[in-house]
Amino acid sequence: MSERSELDADLRRLNAAVDAATTARKRWMDAHMTDYAKYQVGDVLFDLETGQSLGPVARLYRIHEGDVRYDTSMYVYYTFRSGLNTSGQSGLSFGTHDEYVRRCADRLRWAEEDAATKPGRPA
Repeated sequence: MSERSELDADLRRLNAAVDAATTARKRWMDAHMTDYAKYQVGDVLFDLETGQSLGPVARLYRIHEGDVRYDTSMYVYYTFRSGLNTSGQSGLSFGTHDEYVRRCADRLRWAEEDAATKPGRPA
């Protein structure tokens, strides 16, 4: 066997090991999506800025789940039944109805605290 043939064989073994490792990683990541997701399929989420319903979560996904070279993060994105997804919505802040209500209450409290610190304003 020539030196080049030996090197080619080494490369094939290394590539097979990489393929096996990335396949195992993808299987593990797929199996743990629900463990990493804050919300689950069926949860109804809302835009936390406007209160608009985004609808129920239809699917959990990772942005690079189709390309094992880049599928290295367990950051979970959501697709809603409407077709809207969170990866395509830069700056979208979303959560449950209870989270929206809490955010509104926090904003009201902050506004009241701010108003109380301004001279000439009722406390």
